[in-house]
Amino acid sequence: MSKLKYLLVSLPFFALFAVVKFSQFPEKKVEPTISPKVVGRWLVGKHAQFNDADTLELDTAVKHALNGDTILVRPGNYQLKMHPTKNITIRGLSGNFEDIKIDLRTPIKLQDQTLKLENMSLSNSFNSDYAFKLNKSNLYMDNVKVKLSGIRKAFILETQSALKSLNNHFIGDNRASSIYLRGASKFFADNNKFIKFKNAIETDHGKFNGELQLQNLEISHCSSSGIYQYGGQLRGKNISISKSASGIIATGSAITELEQVYIQENEFYGLDIINGAIVHIDLFQFNKNKVAGIRASGMKSKAELNNGHISSSNLALLAEHQAKIIGQNLNLTDDINIKIKTNNGGEITLGD
Repeated sequence: MSKLKYLLVSLPFFALFAVVKFSQFPEKKVEPTISPKVVGRWLVGKHAQFNDADTLELDTAVKHALNGDTILVRPGNYQLKMHPTKNITIRGLSGNFEDIKIDLRTPIKLQDQTLKLENMSLSNSFNSDYAFKLNKSNLYMDNVKVKLSGIRKAFILETQSALKSLNNHFIGDNRASSIYLRGASKFFADNNKFIKFKNAIETDHGKFNGELQLQNLEISHCSSSGIYQYGGQLRGKNISISKSASGIIATGSAITELEQVYIQENEFYGLDIINGAIVHIDLFQFNKNKVAGIRASGMKSKAELNNGHISSSNLALLAEHQAKIIGQNLNLTDDINIKIKTNNGGEITLGD
C-alpha cells in the first residue's frame, strides 16, 4: 500500500521532469516532403487557380525521381539545370506544347538510360557540341517542340542508342545538324517537321551501320541537305524536302528505300547518290531542283526509279563515273533543259 501511495505522489514529478528534460533538445526541423502524393508520380508547378505552395521545382523532381517514375509538369516556364540519371518520363499536362516551356541550362547526357519527354517546348541557354547525347540509351519524344541555337549537333546517338520521335517540331539556326547518328544507332520518326538546320538528319561519315525509319516528314531550309546518309539503311515514306541546298544525299555503303517522296526548290540536287550508295525510290515528284533532279556518281552507285515525275530543272537525270540509273514509268517534262546526261562511263536505262 505504501508503494502505491509513493507512485501516486511521484507521477506528477516525473511528468514535469520529462517535459523539462526533453524541452532542452533543439526542435528537429522537418524537411519539406519530396515524395509525391501518388507513388511514382511527381507534380511540378502551381495550379492556375489554386495555391499549391507545396509543389516541386523541376530540378528537385528530376533529382529524386526513381526508375519508372513520371514527372507531371503543369503549364508554365521552367529551367532544367541537371540531367536525369534514372529511367523516367517527363510529361507536360497540356496537349499544346507551347504551354510548358523548359529552358535547358546544361547539355543532357544519357548513359544506359531511357528518357521519355511529352508535351513541352525545349530551348537552351548554353553553347555546346550537343544538347542531348545518348550512349546505349533510348529517348522517346512525343508532341515536343525543340528550338535550339549555338549547338553543333542537337541530338547525338551513339553505340546502339535509339530515338523514337512522334509529332515533334525541330527548329535550328542553319548551323547545326538536328539528328546525328553513329554506330548501330536507330532513329524512328513519324509526323515530324524540321526547319533551318545544316542537315536535318545526318549519319557519321563511315561510322554508321544503323537504321533510319522515317515517315510523314517535312524538312525545309537546310543549308546542306534535308537528309545526309552515309552508310546504314534508310526506309522512308511520305517525305517532303524543300528550299534546301540538296534534298537527300546518300553516300558510302548506304542502302535507301523511299516511297512517296516530294522534293522541290532545292539549290543543287533533289536526290544525290554517290560513292557506292544504292537507292530504290517509288512514287516521287521532283520539281524545281536547280542543278538536277537526280544525280548518281561513282562506281557501284545505283538508282532504281519507279513511277516518278521530274520537272522544272536544268537537268533531270545525271549518271557519271560508272554509276547507273534505271528508270520505269518516269515523266520527264518538257520544261527541263536536258532530260538525261551521262559522263565518264555512267549509264541511264529507261523503260515504259
